[in-house]
Amino acid sequence: MRTVISVLFALFLISLPLTAIAAEGPMKLPAGSNSGADMHNKAGIKDWNAGNIEGALKHFQEASAEDSTIAET
Repeated sequence: MRTVISVLFALFLISLPLTAIAAEGPMKLPAGSNSGADMHNKAGIKDWNAGNIEGALKHFQEASAEDSTIAET
């Protein structure tokens, strides 16, 4: 029983950082970014906030294709 509790506690501690990442939403582009990339990024953020994750991903991919220097690594 002690082993089970220890394992569950360890899993809980490992998963704590994941909650911080999950709360992070999409980011705005820096000022002076490519206008096409900025348009797609704003549309992606709008889709993300509306819960349309697939649509947001498509827009973020288009933004990255317009200006490859903006991609987050």
